[in-house]
Amino acid sequence: MNDIEDRLRDALAARAATVQDDGRYAALPAPKLTAGFRMRWMLPVAAAAAMVALIASVTITVQRDRAPEAAAPAASTAVRIPPFYAASVVTERVVKQGRTVEEGPWGVYDSETGERVAEFPELVDAQVAGVGDGRTFFIAGREARRTGTRFIKITLGADGRIERQESLPLPGSLGNDGVAALAASRDGRRLAFGTYKKAAECRERCSGDSGDSGDTAAYVVVVDVATGRVQRWKAPRDAFVYGLSWSYDGRKLAYAVGAEPPRGMVGVLDATPGRELSQRLTVNRVVFRKPGTVVARPGTANFVAAMDRKKTSTEERTLFAEFSAKAGEEVRLWEVGVWFNPLLFDETGRALIGWREGRLFWLDGDRLNPIAMPDLDKNQRLQVAW
Repeated sequence: MNDIEDRLRDALAARAATVQDDGRYAALPAPKLTAGFRMRWMLPVAAAAAMVALIASVTITVQRDRAPEAAAPAASTAVRIPPFYAASVVTERVVKQGRTVEEGPWGVYDSETGERVAEFPELVDAQVAGVGDGRTFFIAGREARRTGTRFIKITLGADGRIERQESLPLPGSLGNDGVAALAASRDGRRLAFGTYKKAAECRERCSGDSGDSGDTAAYVVVVDVATGRVQRWKAPRDAFVYGLSWSYDGRKLAYAVGAEPPRGMVGVLDATPGRELSQRLTVNRVVFRKPGTVVARPGTANFVAAMDRKKTSTEERTLFAEFSAKAGEEVRLWEVGVWFNPLLFDETGRALIGWREGRLFWLDGDRLNPIAMPDLDKNQRLQVAW
């Protein structure tokens, strides 16, 4: 190898070593050549440097094209949870006749801190429903030692304190058969609740509704808050209403009805103002344990229900079904690897908010993200409304 080849090899190595991560080149030191060789090796070195630059630029271009794909961040969900929720601390106690539930007074809790900031009127067998904004709630129940049901609208201020409390001009006899699964339309103009008449009562009062005397009867009742107009729909017999949810336009009302052993069904009623309540869609599924609730998805005519839930020492899962009240058909099914009961969607319609084993969470895929709540004893849980 002659002296020119040695110098050419050194120049190529030096030029290649100066290619930086950002695609720029560092300045090369001036070659120390004698005057006799200066002109003769400048041309081959220039050609070699151009080739190195071409290879380096291609390599860097390919790396830059691949980098975003490898480092693309997962899509983030900006979950927006209502600022306050209503809740009652429930204590479960086992007695000789079976399991009984003792409920405490309803109050207002801060969604960020879990702090109790206000108390609702204390009513017996009370049910609470919100419109979803975390500021407007309805409570229905009986005053101690008095018959008849009171319906009260409660509006919270920016700090969660009760700003306004008004009794609704509805007849107290409206809830004489009990109030369960209370739900309020988004505009606060209509309430829906479930009632349940036992077989002994139905022998005299339910004859003709189903053609069978002695039936148990579950009803969905819708009442206009301003006019007091009442609409009723009789659910399938031997069942009780345990979930209700209004569509965002207030024209559809989803229900969940079931009995023991745990076989449940969900469906949608046409609740358009001025019409009679009528069945629009029914989805039947066998479920593990007690079936879950049904919630409306924001910005759509769709509802989502927990159709199948299972929890053992080695496995837990929840099967969700989404169905369209507009098209009258099931849209999709999906499963998550946790036991979860939904209460509502967040404002974006992407995250489900609900509870698991008495604790509040919002669901991100299979991941449960806790929502602030008060400290509870081991045998206590929260009954919650948003």
